[in-house]
Amino acid sequence: MARVSLPPAVVLAGGLGTRLGALTAQLPKPMVDIAGKPFLCYLLDYLARQGIKEVILAVGYQAEKIIAYFGKQYKSLSLSYSHETQPLGTGGAILQALTLFKLNQAFIINGDSLFLADLKKLWEFHLDKQTELSLALSLQENSARYGKVILDRQQKIIKFTEKGEAGPGLINGGIYLLEFAVFNNFTKGQKFSFEEEALLSLVNQQQVHGLIDSSYFIDIGLPETYAQAQKDFLTLF
Repeated sequence: MARVSLPPAVVLAGGLGTRLGALTAQLPKPMVDIAGKPFLCYLLDYLARQGIKEVILAVGYQAEKIIAYFGKQYKSLSLSYSHETQPLGTGGAILQALTLFKLNQAFIINGDSLFLADLKKLWEFHLDKQTELSLALSLQENSARYGKVILDRQQKIIKFTEKGEAGPGLINGGIYLLEFAVFNNFTKGQKFSFEEEALLSLVNQQQVHGLIDSSYFIDIGLPETYAQAQKDFLTLF
C-alpha cells in the first residue's frame, strides 16, 4: 500500500518575543541562537524527521531575516511564506496562510516551542475521532505557567483552567491539526487570537480532541527556558 503523505505544516514564526529582551531586538524570536543555530532549524529538523514535506512559515516581525536564511528549501522540506503586512494575531496568521495556499487541512506549529510529538499518531487520532481540531498535549510536572487542559473519557477537551495553579497537569503543547472549517466564522485579514477566540469557542461546543504525548517539550519564550534549551539541545540533537 502506498504511503500517505502527512498534511502540510504551518509554523507561526511572526512573534515579537518581547520577554526575551535584547535577544529579539534584532531578530524574530524563532531565529534566536540555540547552541550555535537558529531555533527554527531545530523545529524544521523535527518536522522533516516526522515525515512532513511542505512547510508554510507564517512570518511578520523581521520576516526578511527568516526568508533570507532559509529560502525555498530546507533539507527535505519545501518552504513557502505567508507574510503579514500588519499584525493579525495567531488566528489571523493561520487563516491567511491556509487561504493563501488553499489548505483544507494542516498541522499548526508554534514557532517558539519544541514539542517532539508523533505527528503521524496525531493525524491518525484526528481521522479516527472525525474531528475538526486536535491538539497534542504534554504532561508537565508544574503546569502553573500554562494552565491545565481537562479531558473527558472520550478524549474531548472540556476545559482550560486558568494559569497559576501549581502541580502536574496536561498543557497545550502548541501543535494542532485542524480543518479549514474551524474558521467558518472568521474572514481573511481579520485580526484575532486563535487560542482565545477560535479554540475556546470550539472547546465550549465540545468539538476539540486532545492526544497525550510524552515526548520532550520546551517553550523558549522566557530567559530561563531559553537557557535550559541551550543545555538540552546539546544532547537532543
